[in-house]
This record gives sequence, C-alpha cells and structure tokens, in this order.
Amino acid sequence: MTPARRKEKKAAKSKDERARRTPEKIEADKIAARERAAASYQRKKDREAQAEASAPAPRMQDDPNFGKF
Repeated sequence: MTPARRKEKKAAKSKDERARRTPEKIEADKIAARERAAASYQRKKDREAQAEASAPAPRMQDDPNFGKF
C-alpha cells in the first residue's frame, strides 16, 4: 500500500468514526480527557514535591560567603 493510499484510508476511517460519535460520547470523551489531564498534573506535582523533599541540603561550601568572616 502506498503512503498516499494509507493516508487516504486513515482519513476515511477517522471521518467515519467522527460521523458515528454521538454528543453523549463526545461529552464523555471530554470528561475522560479532563480527568486524565488532572491525574497527569497531580503526578507531576507529586514528582516535583518528592524531588524537592529528597534534594540534598545546601552545603556550607556552596555558600558564596563561606569562610569570609
């Protein structure tokens, strides 16, 4: 199958799927996408909090004023 034919077939398939979607299914898909996005955002926040909690404490030698007194 040529790339052009493959592209046509894929476009026809997606067009057919769009034609069969009901407003209820569209709304359900939107809600599911929102929930996935919220879960992903929460996982990102959890990862950031975990990284911050496990970060090493700042060392005295890294302080620019260390040893100046």
